Amino acid sequence: MHVRVPFHFNPVRELEGMIRALGIFKRNKIPIEEKAHALYLYMAGLSSWEIADAMGDRYGRKPSHSSVLNWARALGSVGWTIPPRGRRPIAVDEAAGKVNGREVYVWAAIDVDTGELLAIKATWSRSSLDALPFLGRVLGACTNKPVFVVEGGP
Repeated sequence: MHVRVPFHFNPVRELEGMIRALGIFKRNKIPIEEKAHALYLYMAGLSSWEIADAMGDRYGRKPSHSSVLNWARALGSVGWTIPPRGRRPIAVDEAAGKVNGREVYVWAAIDVDTGELLAIKATWSRSSLDALPFLGRVLGACTNKPVFVVEGGP
């Protein structure tokens, strides 16, 4: 089965839009774009220390790890749950990046029909030991057995 994903999904931009729409931050000494990037990494599983260090390298100013935790708490207070339901194709992909010179893999899954982000996770390796628990989380958002669409593989 060939499924074409009809758009380019950027989870950081989606998160940034949600943060702006909800108005959860009272102060924006650090721009919302940077906070969205940090929260994306936090939701993917990186520690607040790793994120603060990476932001210092990337943006030239380094927030404290407690700032990153406070941002995550503010976002978490809004509540974000994905109700399980029947789904058709789900696009799954992983991308490699570096945090403090160390390779990190960010996994993401979206519902192709709705564009809904179903799961995100960061790991230090890329193996079936990383993929299977991630896919289990994705299936937790489904009441059926959807088709997984991956780039360059079955």
